[in-house]
Amino acid sequence: MIRRLLMPTLALAAWTTGCDDGGTAGPKPPPVSLPDEPNPTYGPGHLTVAQRGLALDLEDFAVLTPAGSTAGISISELGTTFPRLVINQPYVAFRNQSCVDADEAQAQLPRAQAEAFVADLETETGVRFDEIAINVDLLTPARTSLFFVCYGEDKPRFDVVAHREALIGAFRDLAGMANVKHITVGLEMNRYYHLRSPEDRPLFDDYSNFITLYREIYRTIKEENSAIQVGPGVSYAMFMRRTVPAIAEELDLEEDSLEAYFRAWQRTIEPLLKTNGGEVTADFIGVTMTPFQSEAPFDGTPRFVDAAGVETEDQDDIRAYFRRMPIFAGGLPVVIPQVDWASGAGSANLKARFLESLKNGLSGVNIAWLAWRRTSNLPGDVGGSNICAKYTESLVNDFKHPADFCTAGVVNESGGRTEVLDVLLQE
Repeated sequence: MIRRLLMPTLALAAWTTGCDDGGTAGPKPPPVSLPDEPNPTYGPGHLTVAQRGLALDLEDFAVLTPAGSTAGISISELGTTFPRLVINQPYVAFRNQSCVDADEAQAQLPRAQAEAFVADLETETGVRFDEIAINVDLLTPARTSLFFVCYGEDKPRFDVVAHREALIGAFRDLAGMANVKHITVGLEMNRYYHLRSPEDRPLFDDYSNFITLYREIYRTIKEENSAIQVGPGVSYAMFMRRTVPAIAEELDLEEDSLEAYFRAWQRTIEPLLKTNGGEVTADFIGVTMTPFQSEAPFDGTPRFVDAAGVETEDQDDIRAYFRRMPIFAGGLPVVIPQVDWASGAGSANLKARFLESLKNGLSGVNIAWLAWRRTSNLPGDVGGSNICAKYTESLVNDFKHPADFCTAGVVNESGGRTEVLDVLLQE
């Protein structure tokens, strides 16, 4: 029998208890005092060295170039040009199983996997980073279900007591790893708010359970090492293009209104940053920036300039997309654990143009650090080995990365620089 935790007393819970199985809206929320509209000024938004992170994994070792080389990313730039190592680590490192047995889990958990990678990196390059950020992903690559350890018949929900306890224990263990300075708890977790169960029931209730679990994880990490900065990982595209329109429709508000934006933030983001009693439960907010590129305001164009490179009025729509980020951040520093214009081969120029728009749109925002989605593109068939297929092909759909994951690097599969790397390094 599955044990269930009581629904937490949250703003989110208050909004969702009026929903039936189909997600129909309940009573309208009470009036709210809205914040002032931000009035940003804009600059190029170039990153300082301290704001740069580099997301390395085992596939990147083959394309790192010798110290002193300018062909791509050289070993001498690790820890200098890029002072922060970023590790994107799933909660359990299995790509083709729905879950991993408890007796096999320890070697697959974040600390064991991250420490093994850091050791391999030092062996291969001689480099050991003093600043490490770890983004622990709780959603499978297809963003459709949860990573979890098998517990009998229990399903992978955040109200399964064994799952909660295992996650808390894994993050407590991770907090003891040397040189870890930032931990992002989950990536794109507000996407989970919009998922539905196999029975087509909304998962609003389990998102509330994730919020209470996140708060426990935050407190646990702080108990182990108060110096580690901790924050939740959410998706700005999911918020802007899914949550805000849904809540605007539910409350009969204009989709681009400040009230629709703020109500959406109150429901899905604010409870991660502080409790109803005002206790702060985040040191930063981790915001993935991978837009739905075919939708407004981009509509396939990541930056609007004329033939002379001068910004056009259309660029104002992209700036408006980012304009309310100070509200979204809730007064906290913003970490951008993953950035990409998720498109295929030959799109490095589009990626660079998107990064220019992003840097400009957020030039007045307190960015703690930013990391591109990957360091290198992943090759297809090379000597009988298909690295790309290792990530994009699986018998279990939940574990398939999208095809654009293979072209998500700042260097190509041979290690050559791309335009996006040049934009990333502009000073």
